[in-house]
Amino acid sequence: MKPELKDYFSNCLYFTTARLERTLYRMAEESFAPTGLSPSHALILLALREADTEGLSPSGLAALFLMDPSTITRLAAHLQKRKLTRRQKTGRTVRLTITLEGAKLIPPIHKAWHQLYLRYNALWGKLPAGKVNGAIAKLFARSTTKPLYSSNKEGNLPADARTAFSRRKKQQR
Repeated sequence: MKPELKDYFSNCLYFTTARLERTLYRMAEESFAPTGLSPSHALILLALREADTEGLSPSGLAALFLMDPSTITRLAAHLQKRKLTRRQKTGRTVRLTITLEGAKLIPPIHKAWHQLYLRYNALWGKLPAGKVNGAIAKLFARSTTKPLYSSNKEGNLPADARTAFSRRKKQQR
């Protein structure tokens, strides 16, 4: 029996995850609109807020988020222009840090993440959304690609990010 067009879409991981990504992207953009930031910009601010005062390198952020360094550079330039981050260059090393203005956005960013969580759980239900997230995390863990950052697994971080987060934890004790 010849497959129908709908079979290609419903039985293909690529098309299924692309559809999921587009839906989540729209929800995330709407949830983050009150912050004036995209979800990617907000995630960079959260990472810089969690890092110590020395900040993170653009390549460290790129590895952390599995993004191209050029994408991080473009996103960071937008945050710098809005005076939410600072770029510090020492020799050939570039570090990004969060400014006081950027830190003021952390509570609204947390609120936006929670709003996004509520929206996708309302759409798909808490249990299915959690299962999908868990299944995707397991796929990443089994792949050769580095897993996304998890706050309880510092070993997944690039060296400069791991050092920055370790120093911050010591400072908080």
